[in-house]
Amino acid sequence: PAPPPRHTRKDVECYTSNQARDYRGQVSWTVRDVPCQRWDTQAPNTHGFTPERRAGAGAGHHNYCRAFDSFCAWCYTATGPGWDCCDVGPPHAGRCEEVGDRWPPAPAPPSPPPRSPPPASPPHPPPPFVFEYKDKECYTSHIARDYRGRKHTTVTGALC
Repeated sequence: PAPPPRHTRKDVECYTSNQARDYRGQVSWTVRDVPCQRWDTQAPNTHGFTPERRAGAGAGHHNYCRAFDSFCAWCYTATGPGWDCCDVGPPHAGRCEEVGDRWPPAPAPPSPPPRSPPPASPPHPPPPFVFEYKDKECYTSHIARDYRGRKHTTVTGALC
């Protein structure tokens, strides 16, 4: 069978997933300015995220950050054992524009429904929305930039 058509994003840094799962950009340094290990090498970190096993998720013959079933784009560090998140910026609000060969054009968006006439009097505005975290350990940024909780140990038990 013929190989599937290739497609790439016009802007390789564009992604839409809040957890960066569709990130295919070229950031190759962690948030602590440590270079990333190549996905096709097993040193200094041995791992199963090889191009042969995870090509569809972005692993390849490179050291770019990726988000395999994780909460952030990340990589193994090239300077020693361990891994860290990468700052790949915020997700794109809409769709990322793609270019490629032999892909059918996207269907036209549906026509908007007909507009109904305005009401005789304007509706009452909704009550003001007050945003409050129910869980103080909550955050919304893909690399926890807005975290304001009280944890003081890492997942391995080290003190911060």
